[in-house]
Amino acid sequence: MVDSRDADSLHGGAIVFVDDELNAVSIRMYNEGDSTESLVRVSAAVMDRNPLFDWMNRVVKPNEEPWKSFSQAARKAVKDHRENLLFNIRRDDTQGSLT
Repeated sequence: MVDSRDADSLHGGAIVFVDDELNAVSIRMYNEGDSTESLVRVSAAVMDRNPLFDWMNRVVKPNEEPWKSFSQAARKAVKDHRENLLFNIRRDDTQGSLT
């Protein structure tokens, strides 16, 4: 969700998975402030002896479909939402100064 005037690389979206043995993995889907090279990425606090992390790394190939297209679509959506937000802020500022 884009809700600020400036991009912040800490803002974005992730999916967290936890298996029956409490292994956890995060798939970072996008970051608002990333460059045009940002891709979906898999991470975990504990990577050693984490079968869920190993499996996700085999499944999620950031440079392959559908992950690559998702990253491109997310970058475009973030850009479009920020442009819309800034347009609405400017419009509200202009309308407020007319009254």
